[in-house]
Amino acid sequence: MSESVSTNINRALYSIAAHLHCCRSELKSIEGFIVDLATHYAAVCERGLDDSADRASRGFSQVLSQMRATNDFAQELEKKIQNILALVSRPVSSINLSFSLTASSAAF
Repeated sequence: MSESVSTNINRALYSIAAHLHCCRSELKSIEGFIVDLATHYAAVCERGLDDSADRASRGFSQVLSQMRATNDFAQELEKKIQNILALVSRPVSSINLSFSLTASSAAF
């Protein structure tokens, strides 16, 4: 792989990793807002005997669950990108040596 292609791949991967990190920060902030809204809404609805508080509570829980799942997914993507960066950053000669050792051991 030529050095310019490798450099471009590294830049792209670092850019993706940075964007994912920012997205995860934003997701955590939004998660905090949802928890605050749910808490405030529950406190306001305690005064009334309306079943809308129960529906709203379930809705907040659902949104919070989806936010956490999205955050977990972003975290997994971030880990995968870090692993790819580690592999791409390794010198090509060590990758070729590792591949040839694996291939030769598989032949036996």
